[in-house]
Amino acid sequence: MVRPLAMRPGVLGLVAGALAAVAGAPGMAAEAARTPGDWLRKMDTAFHELDYDGVFSHYTEENAQHTSVLRSSVDGVAGFATRSRTTVRLATFRVIHMVVDGVERERIVYLNGPQREILRTGDQVACLLRPGDNLLSLEGALPSGLYGRVFARDLGDVSKHYEVAFSARNRVAGRPVVTLDVSPHDDDRFGYELWLDEQTGLLLRSELRDAAGSKLEIFEFTTLRIGDQVAVADLEPSNDGALVRHLSTTAESTGTSAPDAAWRPRWVPPGFRMTGADVFRPSNHGTGVNTLRFSDGLAAFSVFIERMPEAGAGSVVSRAGATVALTHRTPGADGDHDHLVTVVGEVPLATARRIAQGVEPLGEHSAAGEKDQREGPAVGDDAESSPDQFPARPFAQ
Repeated sequence: MVRPLAMRPGVLGLVAGALAAVAGAPGMAAEAARTPGDWLRKMDTAFHELDYDGVFSHYTEENAQHTSVLRSSVDGVAGFATRSRTTVRLATFRVIHMVVDGVERERIVYLNGPQREILRTGDQVACLLRPGDNLLSLEGALPSGLYGRVFARDLGDVSKHYEVAFSARNRVAGRPVVTLDVSPHDDDRFGYELWLDEQTGLLLRSELRDAAGSKLEIFEFTTLRIGDQVAVADLEPSNDGALVRHLSTTAESTGTSAPDAAWRPRWVPPGFRMTGADVFRPSNHGTGVNTLRFSDGLAAFSVFIERMPEAGAGSVVSRAGATVALTHRTPGADGDHDHLVTVVGEVPLATARRIAQGVEPLGEHSAAGEKDQREGPAVGDDAESSPDQFPARPFAQ
């Protein structure tokens, strides 16, 4: 009978000796000297500079609620109807990323559901779709795919708003990883658990968690090849009957810079900075849609402001994993046409609602606005939130 490992001192001695030898190696000593912040920067470098080809899974639980007017008359609204739905989604993707002649190239292939591919060369993005795909109806801003949203982080100094600490070492996709626990200092953002490849720093698994510790979103590589194992030919798309849609993150941008934005939220959580402001005009909109983008270095959200459709719009609240989307009706400048405010991003629902309710045209200073400014920083009130310090640039969500 084979004795359990705990009862075999000879084997334990060999294992202990091997671990001591590995820990004493110069390379391991250098890795051990890295701080959590060093590992975050190494992750960012690996995302942009490493050649990799892998398959990853993405799990989310989606909750959607839509409230619409049942009947209205000159006497007012007679009633409302609310529909809600919860869906669990598990999607699988293949990502190929390389730096070719100094230019980042990326191909993301959807491995389940509709046949889709997203191709990125530098800042240019194209989407390959099949006829009938509902993505064909999208005319506005689209990021360069899920993987780009997971990794496109302006890290900077996150220590003011998150506690970053080492956690237990583990393995992902057969590779040793360093685990970081990222805990927020307040209730206006989510926490993260990050598993970084010990050799390259590439993010191999991530979990986004709410204040109760519930897992909202899980991303994980199942297979991975790096460096010389990646073939440039795999960056080429499969053109079997696909329709090509060329995209940009700003659609038909007017070039509006952050300081010239026509709208602003009276309040954003401390540490969130405006990273860009644009106006784009999709073909299915008669007027422009104002877009404001914010990030704290890890999380990001966008605010969209458009003129209220003639047919009106119901209240929408939805959550896909850690990403919340909600709408709010607000009056325009000088009390003219109402506008529809939509907040989309990786923030708790209560935070997104407070942001949406405080969006106003520039130049408006209401009593409610002054109250919000006393409770939290308004955009531009401190160095961290001042749009003048941040030139307009797309931020992949």
